[in-house]
Amino acid sequence: MTILVLAPHPDDESIGMGGTIATLAEQGERVVVVVFSGGEATHVWQKQEAIRTTRQRECLKASKILGVADVVFFELADMSLANEIVERDVESQLKEIIELEKPEMVFTCAIDDVYPDHRAVARLSFAVKDKYFPDLPVWMYTVWNPLHITHREQPRMVVDVTKTFPLKWRAIQAYQSQKLSTFQLIPTVILRGFIHGLRHRVNMAEVFVKAP
Repeated sequence: MTILVLAPHPDDESIGMGGTIATLAEQGERVVVVVFSGGEATHVWQKQEAIRTTRQRECLKASKILGVADVVFFELADMSLANEIVERDVESQLKEIIELEKPEMVFTCAIDDVYPDHRAVARLSFAVKDKYFPDLPVWMYTVWNPLHITHREQPRMVVDVTKTFPLKWRAIQAYQSQKLSTFQLIPTVILRGFIHGLRHRVNMAEVFVKAP
């Protein structure tokens, strides 16, 4: 079985669902990650190309830790994904990847995420599903929100990541260029995993909401 994970920036896949990626990989599933931008806007005082190259290298390292089979980089402009997706016809590119990989399910960012780039990728995911793959399950993960806030009425998937949480943490730490933002997210990542685990009677869990 192939699983497709859509990440607006390098590290979103690890922060949002690294434990689940590692769990699926350990179960023998083929996990493919699509990264939309290079995340170059995080270091405005450095050359964007250098940051993009660094973050792609870190993403490949993190992906290896998690057991990802393949990574695709779209190299869209960071902080401008809503416009870039339209101007560069990313809808067609994503459609082609889904046709090639034939995933059993797709994971995308939550539509209520506070980051505009994350919401742009979520909207694209819904559009591609609705237009071309109406039967393809699409699940939302959250990055910056402590918990899923909206769509409480939608079905949920709970994954016990107690065993693979250390791999998730190693993958996050692979993004050395993002130490500051990673430090800010430490409480959120740990608390979110703990609360989800507590609610579902495991130590650590990741929860996904089905796209409407």
